[in-house]
Amino acid sequence: MSQIETTSTHGVLGRVIAGQPNGMTVAAAEYWSSVALPAAEEERLNALAEKNRRGELSGAEQSELAEFAEVVELMDLLKAQALRVLSQHAG
Repeated sequence: MSQIETTSTHGVLGRVIAGQPNGMTVAAAEYWSSVALPAAEEERLNALAEKNRRGELSGAEQSELAEFAEVVELMDLLKAQALRVLSQHAG
């Protein structure tokens, strides 16, 4: 396992989920598979991304965009875990 995998938030979260006696429950998987950014947050993320493409982000906006990226990555990790659980329990 690489140092990044060992210490990253994503790596830690993945190990937390995997370390549960039953992994992610079906109920939790159903919830996480449907979680999405609220519309206002999606609009803000898109606005920051566009400003970033134009090279116009302030320092505070760069930090905000980095926080958004972390949240979206965590949501994607949880959603991937959720979809895996749901596919295993599909009948």
